[in-house]
Amino acid sequence: MNKQKLMKLLGKLMEENVLFGPTKEEEIVIRQIRDLKQIDWSFQIPKQSFKHLLLPARERLLEQKGAQLKEVFDIKSQVIFGVNILDLQALTYLETIFSEDPYFQKRKAKTIVIGYSSGIPEDYRKYKIFHEKYREDKLEHMMFDIFIEEQKNKNLKVFSGSEKGQKVLDKNGIKDYVNIEYAGPIREEGPDPDFVLKNKQAIEKVTAKSKVFKDIGNICIACGKCSLACPLCFCFEHEDVKDGDKITRERRWSTCFFPEFTKITGGENDMKDAAQKLYYWYYHKFVRMTDEYKFPGCVSCMRCYKVCPAGINIAKNLKNLKT
Repeated sequence: MNKQKLMKLLGKLMEENVLFGPTKEEEIVIRQIRDLKQIDWSFQIPKQSFKHLLLPARERLLEQKGAQLKEVFDIKSQVIFGVNILDLQALTYLETIFSEDPYFQKRKAKTIVIGYSSGIPEDYRKYKIFHEKYREDKLEHMMFDIFIEEQKNKNLKVFSGSEKGQKVLDKNGIKDYVNIEYAGPIREEGPDPDFVLKNKQAIEKVTAKSKVFKDIGNICIACGKCSLACPLCFCFEHEDVKDGDKITRERRWSTCFFPEFTKITGGENDMKDAAQKLYYWYYHKFVRMTDEYKFPGCVSCMRCYKVCPAGINIAKNLKNLKT
């Protein structure tokens, strides 16, 4: 397939779905695509992740009026285009984490995910990413409907990753594609020892009072930007909102960096300083999630570092913890 055929496919999908993808403004951001000319074709890592398209920052769940209680779900069919391989991995992990969440699953059922790779993102070179080697052969461990690989000669190699993706390709006359059967989020040889296991062991050996966490705790302002920018932070809270005779229950993103989030009954809060919050954040990502899911809560996109006003570098910190 060539780019002309891809543009035709996207145009067809726009007729029946809301299309989202990377656009170039001051930075690369995810926006609704109303004109295909908006698409940024560099496919570098966008400022924000694609997480909010499947797990909105704020969403209504239930609505009660009088004695009637009903579930709220109002979303149009959507296409998420241009998902880079790191964000595709993050969406796969979220799918596992929210496998029994009805709101996530209903939204995913109305979503077509199209991944795209045009080579190694520049950020891998710029920040010397600490993740395992960037590899294209990880597709069988990622959930997607369609994946497009831009080759050196600019031809596009097409993969389908679901029945939904096959139907879209067949319906639009694209026959030259390869089926990829999803084999679960973990590789056959197990979690990556350098990225997953060594980071886990390094954090298990220390506490919030270690030099690394004391040092970064002294400069952290606990703003929570790192958590909100992360494609795999998924903590949320519920709020009941009253509007006249109607009450709506909403789910919204939150983070352990916010003081209200870590309060318990009676107003006690064991997380009293930034060092403790940072340690808990790292521990959850690299120890608890690895124990529970066999994968960490990090795909090495470096968004946390990019948005941090104090310049806290997660790659540097993990390296220091291992020395």
